[in-house]
Amino acid sequence: MDGKEERLARALSAQSRRTILRLLINRELTVTRIAEAVHSSVSLTSRHLTFLADTGLVIVRKKTPHKHYSLRSKKVADLLQDYDTIHRHKLFKNSQKGEENLARILNAAQRRTALRLLAEEEMTVTELAKLTRSSMSLASRHLKLAHDLGFLKIRKAAQFKYYSLAIEPLKELIINYDLVLNEL
Repeated sequence: MDGKEERLARALSAQSRRTILRLLINRELTVTRIAEAVHSSVSLTSRHLTFLADTGLVIVRKKTPHKHYSLRSKKVADLLQDYDTIHRHKLFKNSQKGEENLARILNAAQRRTALRLLAEEEMTVTELAKLTRSSMSLASRHLKLAHDLGFLKIRKAAQFKYYSLAIEPLKELIINYDLVLNEL
């Protein structure tokens, strides 16, 4: 995977950065206002904002004496909405870690690739390993984790297990993830 995709995954992997991004939906804020809203130091918030700006998710407008931050595009807001939709999905209602688990699944490049493929059609471990150019063992571990966390379902047919997305909003999230990635 390219560096843009890894930076995007890293930016979205931290709850604090997702919180900051959500604050910027439909408004522009200074670092001081953001730090107050997230109950963090200005220094730490500034580091997060610098990373988000370097990644391309936020834009900075300098208006002396402050810098004003806003989302780069509506697509970033749509992606965050997808995170929220999945977190509220009935499969995750009793889990406080739904969003963290989603970030964990999306953090690994090979899992993102597997999810993209499974958004198109169900597949066996063998098919997925071949398409992702990974070992059966590694593909199996990625699938097991995604299944155990509730993101994949399994259909058994004879000696084969077919994996597919367990929740429809995940497909929309993958589409929006790629739209944001293409903007960076």
